[in-house]
Amino acid sequence: MATTPRGFGSTGKRSNLGPHYSDGAKRLRAELSDRKQSITDAAKALGTDDSVVCRWLYGDRLPSIRFARVVEQVYGVPMAAWSDAPKGRPLRAMKPAAKPEAAS
Repeated sequence: MATTPRGFGSTGKRSNLGPHYSDGAKRLRAELSDRKQSITDAAKALGTDDSVVCRWLYGDRLPSIRFARVVEQVYGVPMAAWSDAPKGRPLRAMKPAAKPEAAS
């Protein structure tokens, strides 16, 4: 008997959403559906890996500001739609800005 991976329903589709599921994920999913594109197609168009796009769509991660801009340009999903709504946090850059060195 074949087993279904944890978190996936009997249909083989994921049944739970992550803590960062947002309007951006819903809108990107709708755009992909309207364009009849797969997650792999989106990853190629966005210049990233399909596992990264999958994490965005299921709310496991938010895109970086860089990728949120690319998603906006390619699919028309506004950057503001990716805010971490349940926690009220905006998108953040992947790396924090360098701190200025103290004057001696």
